[in-house]
Amino acid sequence: MELTLGEHKYRIGHIGLFGQLHIARRLLPCLGKLSESSATGPGHNFALAATAVAALSDEDMRSVINACLKEVERKLPGGGWAPMLGKEDILMYEISLPDMLRLTCQVISENMRDVLTVAPCASA
Repeated sequence: MELTLGEHKYRIGHIGLFGQLHIARRLLPCLGKLSESSATGPGHNFALAATAVAALSDEDMRSVINACLKEVERKLPGGGWAPMLGKEDILMYEISLPDMLRLTCQVISENMRDVLTVAPCASA
């Protein structure tokens, strides 16, 4: 799947089964809190999502983001594609925090739709 954020085009790859399991294991506790209050309205859900994600440990958050960004490539100006993540560090340093989070959410959405029935972010 390809998407455009700002002036850059990204391609999202496939997360393997065990990679999905590790992501789900870290995210399901906070997503469970979201599903408990799904009938309270979108403003409350955003606040709840922010609280749930903030409750993740730094290690869990980094693990989820790294696992997702390993599956993202960005189109280069001359053609071809480059990975977003090297050995545990982002290679495209000019990416903004909101775009990094959007890409993470999109990777989760594309790869784990069947596992995560309550998404913590809107589709990009």
